[in-house]
Amino acid sequence: SLSERDARAACSFQGTREPTFLGFADGGLDADDTALVSAIAAAVERAEPGVIYCPSFVEIHRDHHQAARALLRALDTVAADPLLMFGEIGAPVPANVLVDVTPVVERKVDAFRHYVSQLEANDYLPPLRGLGRYRTVNIDVAGVDYAEAYLAGRRRDLARLVEIADRLSTQVEGAAPSLADFCN
Repeated sequence: SLSERDARAACSFQGTREPTFLGFADGGLDADDTALVSAIAAAVERAEPGVIYCPSFVEIHRDHHQAARALLRALDTVAADPLLMFGEIGAPVPANVLVDVTPVVERKVDAFRHYVSQLEANDYLPPLRGLGRYRTVNIDVAGVDYAEAYLAGRRRDLARLVEIADRLSTQVEGAAPSLADFCN
């Protein structure tokens, strides 16, 4: 797929090892899919990671938040208890960890340039820089101009937050006016 091609190019640019793909279709992830949860659990058991980075469960993009939820379900089935670092891509997270990325922000932007298929639909680079700048609002350290934000914790600690986020999004969706409400 185009997104796999882009991810391979970004990883190659960054000098990381070849990414592993689980073979699920773009746009179709579902945290209730037992095959997805099992595939993630098997990947965690193979890798035995101490830390897992994942888009957050409050992301706007369906695949991103479904992947986060499926990861939490998968961790219910394995012995591993890695530190989870839920990051932000298209929606800010309620962060408890900020990482200074000032020295590497241009390299990060250059890595994102390899996501050609994504950038054709939307120029994510200005918001990427903007979010990094915004995250320094409470950092009073000279020279820290860009930061990445994460919601970090163990599965047992974060599962409750997912329930709260789901409840809030359901309440907002039910209360949100439609465009027709403003046009009448």
